[in-house]
Amino acid sequence: MTLTDPIAGIRTGDRKTVDSIWTDLFPAVRKWVRDCGGSDDDAKDVFQDALMVIYDKAGKPDFQLTSKFSTYFLGICRNLVGNLFQKRYRRDVTLSDELKSIAEEPIDYEVRDRKKLLDNARKQLGHDCQRVLDLFFQGISMVEIAASLGFASEGYAKRRKHQCKERLVDLVRSQPGFEELLYN
Repeated sequence: MTLTDPIAGIRTGDRKTVDSIWTDLFPAVRKWVRDCGGSDDDAKDVFQDALMVIYDKAGKPDFQLTSKFSTYFLGICRNLVGNLFQKRYRRDVTLSDELKSIAEEPIDYEVRDRKKLLDNARKQLGHDCQRVLDLFFQGISMVEIAASLGFASEGYAKRRKHQCKERLVDLVRSQPGFEELLYN
């Protein structure tokens, strides 16, 4: 699933959406909590609480997200981190500018999903094709690719690159989620 609408995924309780949010955003939350002297369990609590806040807000008919999802979610987490430590330790929590900037960094779910799709397809290519395409995409000339991989000629290296690219395109098209990414 592409996370073009993570709010809809949270509303419906879609596990893939929640897992993707967890993968993308939990490291930042964990870092904030640890920097404030908290534990991984505290970070998990903050993260779960933030999901519940969004679930509650998203359930209201007039709810409309007016910023990037990641910015909104991390803003809620930042507030929850501050609240947690104010209550627990009766002290104010100040996040460094570096940590605050993490909340402002948008996550482009579509780009991330396209990269995953390509990476999955690439892993299915044979080792030889992976090497040919890696060298080609690094800007190495076909003459150098032929010499590096022990091909008989530059012409064969070109044919091999063409075959590998076609195979990669076929593999990408056969990946689950390709159609969804293509038409979103």
